Amino acid sequence: MNPTRLDRSGWTVLVLASIVLLSVGPFVHDAFAMGQAPSTCPNRYDGQITSATISAGGRTYNPLANPGVAFTLPTNEQYTVTFTIQTPAQSSQGNSGPGSTWYSSDTNGYYYGACVANAGPNENVTTTVTAGYSNSLPPAPFQQGVSFYTLESPNGVGFSYAVNWTSPAGNSQAATSAQTATSGGISLANTQSTSGTVTSSDQMTLANFDAGTGGNSLLVVGISANNQGATSVAFNGQELTRAVSSFNNNDAEFWYLKDPSGTGNVAVTFAGQTQAVVGAYLVSNVDQAAPVANTAAAYNSASSSPSISIKAVNANDMVLDLPSIYGGQTLGSPTCTQGWDTNIPSAITGASSSTVVSSAGQVTCGWTAGSGGDLWDDVAVEIRAMG
Repeated sequence: MNPTRLDRSGWTVLVLASIVLLSVGPFVHDAFAMGQAPSTCPNRYDGQITSATISAGGRTYNPLANPGVAFTLPTNEQYTVTFTIQTPAQSSQGNSGPGSTWYSSDTNGYYYGACVANAGPNENVTTTVTAGYSNSLPPAPFQQGVSFYTLESPNGVGFSYAVNWTSPAGNSQAATSAQTATSGGISLANTQSTSGTVTSSDQMTLANFDAGTGGNSLLVVGISANNQGATSVAFNGQELTRAVSSFNNNDAEFWYLKDPSGTGNVAVTFAGQTQAVVGAYLVSNVDQAAPVANTAAAYNSASSSPSISIKAVNANDMVLDLPSIYGGQTLGSPTCTQGWDTNIPSAITGASSSTVVSSAGQVTCGWTAGSGGDLWDDVAVEIRAMG
């Protein structure tokens, strides 16, 4: 089934359907799903969600330990959900070869399925999803119920939580989407990330990235890896350009594509087998003639926490940073706004953050590593705003 997306006039019907889903199991989810159907995932491993963490407003929540946990956010802020699917010994095809796994969620107000590549037998596959207020939701104040599930989730629900959306401070009306928060200036319109082990295909896929309808936007892909660097990155078959990279201790790279459009997969090809974290930003209101104003790269030679400084050429530009550190350490407390932060234990920790600069000059983004830190690489890029 390939239904069209409901507009706001059909939203009440969708909510009623979602309530029914909680009691009748996963097959009903599929009747309303968008995105990728489970049948489209190659050599699919159907596992249960074994851990989940929500990061919102500077706090963390565990929806598995506290089903239905609620938190409050203004409509111009985003939050991240990091969860792990434990795969079985055999895929749905009855083998133990390389494959994928599948999940669905309704963070946007409707269920959207996604294949997660680079899965194998008896693995913990970790994925991070960044979510925000969606145009498909009613105006704030409003409580949105959200759930994530796989085909093996008991009673069709892996975990659930609620977001109490409020109007931004000083604004009597809700923003219609996170994209409008900067009133026409440069802004983040979408953020998404994934992680895992790259095996025989040497490729990792970030599935179903929504690049919108095009027009003065920039797709920026960040890559953190421990053993191999990327050789190419593509979105819907279009090749991206490498902006900056550093691989002295761990690989850290930014790639970009001008004016992308549509929903598609970000495919990252590596030089060989590695563990990696891949994330993507869609940046709005970007100068298309010269989108990258400046870059910087840094690394350390003794254990410490990652930090990088870049000289911003222009006021009102956006700076993105991307640290890569040994996976025995976690990262936290970013001095810029977190985009993603994913740890693959004993392999790689990859993270990214952003800030819009008020004036030209030196800009620093830093993170705090656990246990005194470790060896790292860090890269930064300045994205030039329109005008």
